[in-house]
Amino acid sequence: MEPLEEISNSKLVKYKVKFSKREDRAQTFPKVTNTTPMQKKYFNMVGIKNPMSLEKFVW
Repeated sequence: MEPLEEISNSKLVKYKVKFSKREDRAQTFPKVTNTTPMQKKYFNMVGIKNPMSLEKFVW
């Protein structure tokens, strides 16, 4: 269970940025929280070299 618990501590968050108060235009940016060396190791073990690539599965 340790690998799953360790990876579950990494989160994918979305930042929504508005361009101005007058316009209703905004853009959303995905960001994976900082990964620890152990999390990177576990991601690599399952073939995920870049955890940021997970965003395509979540949106």
